Amino acid sequence: MMDLRRFTMSNPTAAFSIVAHEAWGHKISDGENDDDINQDDGHNASQRSRRRLRRDFNTLPEKLLLAIFAYLPHVELLRCARVCRLWRTLSQNSRLWKQVFLRPEYHGLHVKNLDQFLVLIGHRFSSSLQYIELPMELITADVLHELANKCPNLKYLTLDFSTAMQLHDFNDLNMF
Repeated sequence: MMDLRRFTMSNPTAAFSIVAHEAWGHKISDGENDDDINQDDGHNASQRSRRRLRRDFNTLPEKLLLAIFAYLPHVELLRCARVCRLWRTLSQNSRLWKQVFLRPEYHGLHVKNLDQFLVLIGHRFSSSLQYIELPMELITADVLHELANKCPNLKYLTLDFSTAMQLHDFNDLNMF
């Protein structure tokens, strides 16, 4: 096996192709060998590496891709959903949305539109959501009602109140 350390920092795509070759047992690309990766002839080598990476990555089983996606934060999953149909389908898998953090100051998602969030609760979170953190601006009677009615598996609800007075305003918490 080749020493991947020298490729990883300078050319992670080439390192992945070598690992793919080792793991899947097929040639890196038709008519190319490991020496082609070592010789950086500029733009063309970079394009070949990207094509090989795309081809090699897309040959992974969906179950393995899903396991890789499980390590990504939700912000990155949303970015991945824009790459291709397969990645969109994988990024929307309910197993990846069991825990949702909506407090951007703590690396969570930022919700800009409350109405769209209410629709999202029913579509994306309904069957799988078990844990959710809500910032103060999303703690409304409508949101709590929607969570209570559409998310039967919800076990933990973390509410971020800035003052104790706000807590008294929410009799809707009795739904849980």
